[in-house]
Amino acid sequence: DVRRFIRRERLLEPQEPLHVAVSGGIDSMVLLHVMRSLGHPCSVLHVDHGLRGAESEADRDFVEAHCRQEGIPFKWKRVDAAAFARANARSIQMAARDLRYAFFAEAWQERSHRVALAHHADDSVETLLMHLMRGVGIDGWSTIPPVSGIHVRPLLAVDRSAISAYALENGIRYREDSSNTENKYLRNRVRQELLPLMEAMRPGARRAMSRAVKLLRELERAGEAVRSVESLGLSASHELIIPFAAIENSPTPTVLLHHMLRHIGFHPDALERLHDAVLERRTGAEFIAGGWRAVIDRERVIVGPAHADHLAFTID
Repeated sequence: DVRRFIRRERLLEPQEPLHVAVSGGIDSMVLLHVMRSLGHPCSVLHVDHGLRGAESEADRDFVEAHCRQEGIPFKWKRVDAAAFARANARSIQMAARDLRYAFFAEAWQERSHRVALAHHADDSVETLLMHLMRGVGIDGWSTIPPVSGIHVRPLLAVDRSAISAYALENGIRYREDSSNTENKYLRNRVRQELLPLMEAMRPGARRAMSRAVKLLRELERAGEAVRSVESLGLSASHELIIPFAAIENSPTPTVLLHHMLRHIGFHPDALERLHDAVLERRTGAEFIAGGWRAVIDRERVIVGPAHADHLAFTID
C-alpha cells in the first residue's frame, strides 16, 4: 500500500506539493494518478532524451495532452543524450540519467518541490541482481533508496503486476517505450531473461528477492551506526586511526571496514585480508589501494596517503 509506505518511510507530508517525473509509460502514469488521489498537488516534469525520434515526440505530446486535460502544470525539456555520452565518455543510459536529474534539479531550484520518481519493487530486484553481477560493497545491497536528496520513490513497495492491475482498474492510459524490449541493455536482459528463468526454477523467487531487498535496506540502515566510528576521522596529519579494539569489539567488523575504507578504493577482498592481519597482529603489514595505504601498527590501523612521509615509521 503506497499510503502506508509513504508514512512508514516518512517520504512526504500530507498534501505536500510535488513534481512528478512522467515519461508516459505505465509506471509514471500510475504514479501521477496515485499521488493526486492521495491529495498531493502535482506538476509534471518530462524529458525528451532525443533518442527515439518521432516516438519520443509522441510521448511528449501524450503527456502534455493528459496534463492539459487534467489541469496539471507541465514542463518539459529536450536534451541530446547521445552527444552528452560521447563528450563525457558515458553510456547512453547514464548520460540520459545525468541529464534527466539535472533537469529535476533545475525544477527544484525554481519551486523547492521534491521530485517523485516511479521506481517500483521489481526495479529494486533487478538493480540488486545487476549490482551483484558487477560486484558491490554495502551501499549496493539496498539498491534503490526510498529517498535520495530531492527525489522520493513512493511506489517502491509495489511490484509491476500491482501497477498493471491498478492501471487497468482505473482506466489509466499510457505509452509503451520500445527501448524496454531491446536486449542490448543489461537491465532488459535481467528483466526478460534472468528473472523469468529464476522464477521458473523457483516459483516465488521474484517475491522472495523483493522481501530480501527490504531486509537489506534495513540492514544497511542498521550498519550506518558503525559510521560513528568515523568520529576517529582523518586527523590534521591526514591519517585515519582505527584502533584494533574498534574492529574486534564491533558486532559487524566487515561492515565497519566497508564503511570506513571502501569509498577510498579498498576492494572487499583487500578488506578481508586487512581484517585477518588485525586478528593475527601482523605488525607492519601494508595494504595499498586508490592512492591510500593502510598499515598495521601495534594496536591500531593507520590509513593515509600512500606517498605521505609521516606514514613511514619504525616497526619493532
